Amino acid sequence: MTAPRISRRIALGGLAALALPAPAAPSRAASQDVWQLPGMWTDDQGHRMTMAALAGRPALLTLAYGSCRRICSTSLRLLQQAQQDADARRIDLSVIVVSLDPQADTPASWREYRTEHRLQRANWHFLGGTPALTRRVADLLEMNYWVYDDHVLHDLRIAAVDASGHVVARLDWVDEPVRRLVDALAA
Repeated sequence: MTAPRISRRIALGGLAALALPAPAAPSRAASQDVWQLPGMWTDDQGHRMTMAALAGRPALLTLAYGSCRRICSTSLRLLQQAQQDADARRIDLSVIVVSLDPQADTPASWREYRTEHRLQRANWHFLGGTPALTRRVADLLEMNYWVYDDHVLHDLRIAAVDASGHVVARLDWVDEPVRRLVDALAA
């Protein structure tokens, strides 16, 4: 297992990190096919599936975990905004949330989470996999995460994935326009 990379926001600390510009575009992630990620995932209904099962339509992809009350809550709110924008523009997409804490985020706990947060749409997928599979997705999205005591700390990262499985846009900051993700999928 490789050592976790520490976010540049944390490494630099304080207000200096706020002055850093957001990355312009996905780099290595843009050349990799999300739908070809290996391994089996378990969805919130307890069904086993591959990422390839979600291929063929655009998607928004992030990593989160059910007990997170900060970044994950913000990510889910941003995903809901993007879903509303996609609906208004009649863009059919999937929303995929991969668990950062697959031990705790069981199918039953994800179902409860979906109910509690009113995320019942069929195009939303909450997936859990092995720690190695989770790390592969995080690496593909260039998303940092690490465990500190009982908490999983992580970057905010939402990726727009086109129907062929390539990352075409990313949202890395809460104040970036969410519409940009849907724009990239509409192109």
